[in-house]
Amino acid sequence: MKVSVREIGPSSFKPGFVRLSAEIEYDDGYPSETLWFDVEEIYKDGLSQSGNPWVVSLLPLAVYLGENLYIDKPCDYQLLQNLEDIMAVWNSWNKGLSIISIVTDTLHESNHKIDRSAAFFSGGVDSFFTILKLEEQAEKGKSKTLKDLLLVWGFDVPLQNNQEFLSLSTTLNN
Repeated sequence: MKVSVREIGPSSFKPGFVRLSAEIEYDDGYPSETLWFDVEEIYKDGLSQSGNPWVVSLLPLAVYLGENLYIDKPCDYQLLQNLEDIMAVWNSWNKGLSIISIVTDTLHESNHKIDRSAAFFSGGVDSFFTILKLEEQAEKGKSKTLKDLLLVWGFDVPLQNNQEFLSLSTTLNN
């Protein structure tokens, strides 16, 4: 699986958003496709230009398909080491999941530290539990204070259902 990361550009989602995207080419001849992350433009400077978001997003699929990952942007050394351990655990649970190679340049040090934390949030009971648990941990000094919630279009609401997602997004932003 070859991952070709594109430059950050405007989103087709709605005005005021930017898109981080990559072209995904499969080894088995399946048609290539584009994977993307849309975020509000005010968060543009916090988007990673590394291979990190792509290796994390695509590792489960690559392991399932048994395809090595070739990423044209460097990934953090520690992340790559941890992903080796994750693949070993997955493989111990299900021998049908491959332990693949991740082929990319390696970043040994991060050039900036982010002083923010985020959690995925769908608006459901599990999401609220996560927020409450993270707030409790932050009060005890065990984690950073939660700053951002990430709503992912395509997990709970299909990509084809624009109106439902816009309604959910509007409700959660209020």
